[in-house]
Amino acid sequence: MLILLILALVFTFRYACRMWLYSNCGIKLSPLASAFNDADKLYDAYICYSPKDEEFVIESLAREMENGYPSYHLCLHYRDVPQFEATYAQFPDLVVEATEASRRIIVVLSKNFILTEWSQIEFRQALQRALRKNPHKLIIVAVGLVPRDP
Repeated sequence: MLILLILALVFTFRYACRMWLYSNCGIKLSPLASAFNDADKLYDAYICYSPKDEEFVIESLAREMENGYPSYHLCLHYRDVPQFEATYAQFPDLVVEATEASRRIIVVLSKNFILTEWSQIEFRQALQRALRKNPHKLIIVAVGLVPRDP
C-alpha cells in the first residue's frame, strides 16, 4: 500500500521531481533531452535570412547575440558560408552543412525572405531536410509586416 502511495505521489508531481533531479543531481529524464544535447556543434545558431535584410541581421541581431550576455557563436552567410566557391547547385548542400554544424536555426522571417529565398524550391528543400532530423532546432524571428500570401 505504501508503494502505491509513493508511486501515485511521484506520478502526480513528476514534473517537479524531474526538475529537482536535474537541478540537484544533473539527471535529465526528459524524453526530448537527447534532442537538445548539442554540445559538439561548431555554432550556437545558423541565421537564415534574405540578403536584403543583411543590414538588420548584422547590425542588430548578430551584434546583440554575439556581444550580449550570454554571447552566442553565430553562423552567418557573409562570414561563415563559403559562397565564392559554391555554384548555384551546391547552395542547398551548403545550407544543410551550416544547419548541421549549428545547435539551432534562426529564420529571419520578413517580406524580403518570403519573396526571395522562400520562393526557391532548392532552399525550401534544404531547410526541410535539415529540420526533418530535429524539428526542435527552429527559431523564427518575424521582422516587419509579413504577408500572408506571397
